[in-house]
Amino acid sequence: MTIKQLQTATTAKLKPYQSARSTDLTGSVWLNANENPYLNPAIKGLEIHANRYPQPQPEVLIQAYADYATVAPNNVLVTRGADEGIELLIRSFCEPSQDSILITSPTYGMYAVSANSQNVGVIDVPLDQDFQPIKDDISAQIAATKIVFLCCPNNPTGSRIPLETIESILQLAQGKCLVVVDEAYIEFSAQPSAVNLLEKYPNLVILRTLSKAFGLAGIRCGFVLANTDIIQIMKKQIAPYPLCCFAIDTAIQALQTPYLAWMKESVKQINQQKQSLQSWLKETLSWTPLCTSDTNFIAYQFDTEVADSLFFFLAEQDMLVRKFDTVQPSQSEIRITMGTPQEMSQLKKYLSLFFAKNDNRTVSNAGVTV
Repeated sequence: MTIKQLQTATTAKLKPYQSARSTDLTGSVWLNANENPYLNPAIKGLEIHANRYPQPQPEVLIQAYADYATVAPNNVLVTRGADEGIELLIRSFCEPSQDSILITSPTYGMYAVSANSQNVGVIDVPLDQDFQPIKDDISAQIAATKIVFLCCPNNPTGSRIPLETIESILQLAQGKCLVVVDEAYIEFSAQPSAVNLLEKYPNLVILRTLSKAFGLAGIRCGFVLANTDIIQIMKKQIAPYPLCCFAIDTAIQALQTPYLAWMKESVKQINQQKQSLQSWLKETLSWTPLCTSDTNFIAYQFDTEVADSLFFFLAEQDMLVRKFDTVQPSQSEIRITMGTPQEMSQLKKYLSLFFAKNDNRTVSNAGVTV
């Protein structure tokens, strides 16, 4: 019997999630992974006691994040990035070969990957043309699902879901299933968090991370915010020591007042760079984004042939962006993460060079013709 024959039937069917770092392409300007381009200074001067196991759920870190998120400490679970939170939720609340989750595509790919890896079904209720959930379609599937995943602000579109829409979906799901609101990009959004709905809706779960606004993608630190019953159930499934001591100490440091101020200033700079780039693209290349972005990236839609050409052209210039297929045939999305001002200047130069080779540079949400 070969090694491949030893794997489970479920594993044999899986396709691994293709992260921005899993590509074979290399480059020195990374505008493809939705990271903060600025390194958080909180990582300096840490005293790490690496000879000892860390606390499974570090009390100081939980208190610090609870204070930041304005929740009680017993409403917080520390996880190895928000991705572990997704996996734990599915493992804790979905029976393999029996239950399903609900996603609203286009959305973050790990919801489906985590479900598929655990032999849990995936019900896809696509967003409407304005990238908003269709409540009637979700309502029709509520009885068939255990967890509804809502990404807000959404990756890969950048769109946000109004809080009243989130609340209406929570009402539909009361007593029937969980509603998970993934707020990985919440710091970049002008819309308040759904955290104030936690007391009212015991079926609400919120995912958070230090990977985006906090500039700490490399330490893989995330949080689940939920009522205590959900937290206690998830603790049955979580690994004994999800975070290493370096990650814990860095996260604690990053949640102190001086570094919170640094985070807020970096978010302000990134949002300004986003607005500046978007204005330049509109004025210079007549580009219109898919939608208003409440994240640290902007998304544009192209004919697939053009998107492929642009993607590989930028890669040849040592600059990486992200390309996605869309729900529309022959269309692809190019997602540009905000970098430093110098990196944005480089991007503008290469985009101008790429489109200068073509007579027609008409771009719209319906696609681009060159």
